[in-house]
Amino acid sequence: MSGLRRVVKRTEKDKETAYALLGQMKKQLIDRRQTLEDVIARKRELVEKKREILDTKYTAEEKANKMDKLYLDEQEREMALNSELKVLSEKMYKITQEVFDCKAKEKNLEADINGSIVTLNNLQAKTNRLDHEALKQQEVLYHQVNRFFKPKDDNSNVCLFRRISKFNRSNDESIECKERRALKNKRC
Repeated sequence: MSGLRRVVKRTEKDKETAYALLGQMKKQLIDRRQTLEDVIARKRELVEKKREILDTKYTAEEKANKMDKLYLDEQEREMALNSELKVLSEKMYKITQEVFDCKAKEKNLEADINGSIVTLNNLQAKTNRLDHEALKQQEVLYHQVNRFFKPKDDNSNVCLFRRISKFNRSNDESIECKERRALKNKRC
């Protein structure tokens, strides 16, 4: 039972870690979307620069050089963003898979724990029933012994009652011990 609890606690920690990572990935995704918006704004700026280059009075060669430089700069930037987006997408997929696995483990462990609790309750009920039957049998035995051994004198009667009270005390102690064990099991 304690082993299951440790596994459940460890699974809960794994789940919390996975949720934290998922939250970080979502935050990074939001940041990347903001970056995308910035890139779109940059594209607009580049289009404006392109118009400016084309509209100003540069030679054809100067215009081509400036356009090539703008194009290469933007291409490098786009490649860097694409590779970063790919890495983040892979990380997001892995974290989502871990969260799914943790949830599945958690459900299985909860089912195992619930099954163990039901089994424990059944065993306690069976133990209580057996204790009650033993008490009934002791009571019947007490009455049979009482009828069978009717003492003829007071001295033998006192000895018999001492033995019976000793037997009852040991029985009561046994029942109390079992009740204490049952209470401890309920607390656990």
